[in-house]
Amino acid sequence: MEIFLERAKDGLLTCKIQKENNRSYYLYSKYKPLRLLETLPEIKKDKNYVILGIGLGYEIVYVSENTNGKVVVIDYNHQFYNLIKENNELKPNIDNRNIEFLFGDEYINCLSIQNDDFEIIYNPQILELHPAFFAKVLMYLHPKKKACENKTVVLMEHNALIEDCLDAFKKKSFQCIKLDWATKEKLLLKISNIHPAFIFTINYSEIIAEISETLQIPYISWTVDTPCYSLYSLKIDTPLSAHFIYDEAIVHTLQKRGVTNVYYLPVAGNPERMMATIRKNNNIQMHYDVSFAGNLTISEYTQKIEPYLSAETKKIINTILEEQEQNKTEFTIRSKVNSELVHRIQEESHYPIIGNELLSPEEKLSFLLGREHSQRERIRFVQQLEKHFSCAVFGNDSWSIFAKNYQGYADYYEVYPLVFHHSKININLTRTFVETGLPLRVFDVLSSKGFLLTNDKRDIHRLFKDGRDLVVFRDNQDLVEQIDYYLHHEEERIRIAESGHEILCKYHTYIHRIEKIIELGKRRSWL
Repeated sequence: MEIFLERAKDGLLTCKIQKENNRSYYLYSKYKPLRLLETLPEIKKDKNYVILGIGLGYEIVYVSENTNGKVVVIDYNHQFYNLIKENNELKPNIDNRNIEFLFGDEYINCLSIQNDDFEIIYNPQILELHPAFFAKVLMYLHPKKKACENKTVVLMEHNALIEDCLDAFKKKSFQCIKLDWATKEKLLLKISNIHPAFIFTINYSEIIAEISETLQIPYISWTVDTPCYSLYSLKIDTPLSAHFIYDEAIVHTLQKRGVTNVYYLPVAGNPERMMATIRKNNNIQMHYDVSFAGNLTISEYTQKIEPYLSAETKKIINTILEEQEQNKTEFTIRSKVNSELVHRIQEESHYPIIGNELLSPEEKLSFLLGREHSQRERIRFVQQLEKHFSCAVFGNDSWSIFAKNYQGYADYYEVYPLVFHHSKININLTRTFVETGLPLRVFDVLSSKGFLLTNDKRDIHRLFKDGRDLVVFRDNQDLVEQIDYYLHHEEERIRIAESGHEILCKYHTYIHRIEKIIELGKRRSWL
């Protein structure tokens, strides 16, 4: 890291930082360096203060001139201290004052910090110079200011489930702080300043795992998507983390490979929110015979691999995908992929097929081809439905090419509950490479008191009852026959929808799932 002093527009000194990654930024304004002081809290005469980072000393002078209390300054090293001492223009700012400077780990043995009450002052730009160090300092300082039991959870943003999780944590008396994703350095500082009981994410994140280890804050994740490649990293197995996964087959795979902190936890529904949205919009006219809601993801294979393959290799892969299409109950692609095929595809397409410590390249290719199969399967599935019924399709605009009755993107919170409730039949098609678990769609349809017709997965029979709470179709012909039957048997259809809603409310809400997470946190003595 290099420091360049410059003259700001108002005549005072500012400084530009050049970091090792060639990123450069200013610690203070190029126009008015003291503008930063306007953002600091009011300094009180009778208070003691800890200042994080020396910078050019502007914060130190501002605090020390306005308090009669102690001022302790903590910095990573002597770099800025020496800079100020060597510069006559800056030197008088911090000389001859009752200020204690601490460097590196000296703060741990500082009696002033241990024995006195104090307020913390810092310039965020300075903290970003050494984020891991300052994050640890903040973690050290905050417990000395908090005597009450910590029931704060940091939740990282997610496009669908996080609001329902947040609501459930609040109902269990937790204080919840939701953070947007940012760089690891920024998150380190934000989370250390909050000092939560634990961090929570939807889907496992290696960045949050690293932050958890640095700050020694417990980390809990709930993975609800497949494939989640980051799960297959050795970083997942740490004493201060617990990771819940919606597909029990993945849990068993990781456990067989030595991971000790993964647990099965199915997805959930929020019937309270769903039904409130439906009641709020009871004047909206929305009626569909059959609907399918889900994105059409154009696979990596279609975009980056297939265009560069030879006819012979394409034939091999198409045979594997066709065999998968004939088997609706098992992920057969996994057993058909070998190292020779991986090498062949990489040689022809130059697309890297790289696994993780706990995921082989062959398994990575299985997931890539599984996503391709899912793409083809959804297109065939919808086009077949459109031949027989009026079928409304909701999702991303990739559907506009393939679906005649594409209805566009539907907002998850405001529109999906209405679609599910006002469709006579909602279709779920769980992807083949999801071996035992159920997607969010299943729980959202039942939360909305909608009728659900779904393909078969093991968790259907573990969590619900076929014919009572929902209906399972076995193959394409059965799907068409079941739709035709339930379109003409309204009373039976409504009875099944009501039973599914009742079972979900009783056993499968976010409150039920969060209680499992809290229970484990208590067993680990994190809560």
